[in-house]
Amino acid sequence: MVKHIILWKLSDELSSEEKESVKAGIKAGYMTVTFTKDGKFTFTTNRKTYEGTYTIEESDVVMTFT
Repeated sequence: MVKHIILWKLSDELSSEEKESVKAGIKAGYMTVTFTKDGKFTFTTNRKTYEGTYTIEESDVVMTFT
């Protein structure tokens, strides 16, 4: 059974180092993502916290890291 499928597109505004840090932390059970009703989210992994905005496009959640 598939519970979640997550597709990531990291903002071009992030440096290569920041993108690698985010990618390194993507492991099962190793991260949390909190969404708010006003279109913002907080993503915590690898002891770092990132923030951004999200939109819902059809059945996809599009997250933009700021």
